[in-house]
Amino acid sequence: MNRVHARPEADRASAPEVPMGGNAARTAESGWRAGLMRTLAGWMAACVDACSQWRMGEPGMSSTIVPPSPAQPVSAHPNAGLPNEFGEYDELPDDTAEIIAEFARAHLVNIVGGCCGTTPEHISAIVAATAAMAPRAVPDIPPACRLSGLEPFAINSESLFVNVGERCNVTGSARFKRLILEGDFDTALDVAREQVENGAQILDVNMDEGMLDAGSAMPEFLNLVASEPDISRIPIMVDSSKWEIIEAGLKCIQGKPVVNSISLKEGETAFIEQARLCRRYGAAVVVMAFDTEGQADNLARRIDICKRSYRILVEQAGFPPEDIIFDANVFAVATGIEEH
Repeated sequence: MNRVHARPEADRASAPEVPMGGNAARTAESGWRAGLMRTLAGWMAACVDACSQWRMGEPGMSSTIVPPSPAQPVSAHPNAGLPNEFGEYDELPDDTAEIIAEFARAHLVNIVGGCCGTTPEHISAIVAATAAMAPRAVPDIPPACRLSGLEPFAINSESLFVNVGERCNVTGSARFKRLILEGDFDTALDVAREQVENGAQILDVNMDEGMLDAGSAMPEFLNLVASEPDISRIPIMVDSSKWEIIEAGLKCIQGKPVVNSISLKEGETAFIEQARLCRRYGAAVVVMAFDTEGQADNLARRIDICKRSYRILVEQAGFPPEDIIFDANVFAVATGIEEH
């Protein structure tokens, strides 16, 4: 799924006014399919294609390929069978049409068509086989912060405490910092794995260290995380005080991540620009209670900055309210600092 992020960015740059769809080859894991749907939803895909890149001719296969309740229309346009030894497709139009009709009869699709090997005759047969069938009803899903790694994770009204693993942070873990500075990224993966095994629901990754090239270290580590399904099954929180490091991470994170963080510290213009980029990368955001005057240091300032940030994000940046997470800078009482 990490490849999902690169192509849409190029497509939007070349044709921003054209609706974007997304497709993927079949994966057997229902959780992974749901995770992919979250990724595409974050990318504001106009539709998702359930079956364009694989051979799905087995009877009854529709229930295993269509992802669970995506909020977007679902399209189905498979190949005309598998290619033969010459790279050509031999499946007859009526056979392809019957495969598509299986999906349509079950009201699982909204858009039908054909991919590799299909001809005008195939399309005509598909139209004839499905014209009288009702499309899938796109569900009205209640708003929630829906994240994903390889598997989906939602923060909603039924959520309890959300456990963010913060040991993959060079400013908060001496062991992780040492491993990263030594270039021992493989062993550093064990730090991430241990957190997932111990119940972390989101994995925070931070490379802000003066002796470290964070612009290289962040994507290198995240690419390694992506290669480990037992780690990358949970969402990533890409964490940095530098926007360029956050963006380097966003370019290689699979699923729907969280950005930690953005704020009004550099003014409204930079705040809106970063929020819009987070939206384009399909990420939720942590918003810190900072503005150009500094960190919020009392209740009134915290409320004022968070309210102002929310209005700007929703009304000016077009950011989904459910994907906004506030960090109001409520410090630990036990620090001994009077203001805390």
